[in-house]
Amino acid sequence: MEQSLLTKLNPDHLIENKILTFELYYSNGDEVELLRPINSKVTDDFLAEITNELREQLYIKKSDIGNLQNYLERSLSSALRDNSQRLEEKLRILIDTSRTFIENIFESPKDNEAIKRCYRMVEKITHFLAKEETAIKDFQMVIPHDLSLHNHTLNVIMLSLSLGLRAKLNDDERLLTLGMGALLHDIGMRAVPAHIKNKQENLTDKEYAIIKKHVIWGITILKETGFISESILKIVGDHHERNNGTGYPNMKRSKE
Repeated sequence: MEQSLLTKLNPDHLIENKILTFELYYSNGDEVELLRPINSKVTDDFLAEITNELREQLYIKKSDIGNLQNYLERSLSSALRDNSQRLEEKLRILIDTSRTFIENIFESPKDNEAIKRCYRMVEKITHFLAKEETAIKDFQMVIPHDLSLHNHTLNVIMLSLSLGLRAKLNDDERLLTLGMGALLHDIGMRAVPAHIKNKQENLTDKEYAIIKKHVIWGITILKETGFISESILKIVGDHHERNNGTGYPNMKRSKE
C-alpha cells in the first residue's frame, strides 16, 4: 500500500469492543503494512499495544474516511445509550469521536454531509444531557482545558445545551438550533491567519481587530452554504455582543 493513498488515524478514535469498518495500517517509516483487516474487533490488548508502541504510526486509506466517520457516529450512539457504560467513559468517547466531526466542518463548511453529521451529533448530545443530570459537571472534569478548536467548541456546545435544558427550553428544534449555533460560532476563525490565531503572546491592536472580524467572516461562510437557518446565523453573529453595548461587531444592547 502506497503511503500517498493513506491518511493518519488518531488512535483515540478506536473504541474498545467495536468492530472496525475499515482497514488499519501501520507504517514503520519505510514500509506500510496491514495491521488489522476490516471487521476486526478492537480489543483492550490491542488498544494497549497501539497506545504504547504504535500511537503515531497508524493510518487508514483515504477512501475509508467516510467509513471511519460512520464508525465514529455509530460508536457515539451506542456508547451514549449504553446503561452499563460509566458516565466518565461515555464522556471520553464523546470527546474523542466528536473531534472528527468538528474538525471536518471547520475544514469543509460547505460539505452537506459533514453538516448533517453535526446536526445528528448535537441531537445525541441533547438527549444525553437531558437524561444524565450530572453529565455537564463530570464533563468539565474530563475535557482538556486548553484553547484547541475542538475542545473549545465542544465545551461551548455542552454548556449551551445544558443552559438551554436548565432554562426549560424543552423544544427539540430550538435546542438543535442552540447547539448548532454553539458548534458553528467560531467558524469564521478559519479565515484568520494562522500566525495571529495561534500567537501565544499578547495581540497587537491591529491583530485583535483582525480577530474580531471572525464573526462577520463566519456569517459570510455560513450564508454561502445555503442551508444554515437564520436563527443559527443570529447566534453566530451575536456571540460576542454584550448587554451593555461594548461587544462586537455591532455593539448591540440587550434588547436588540
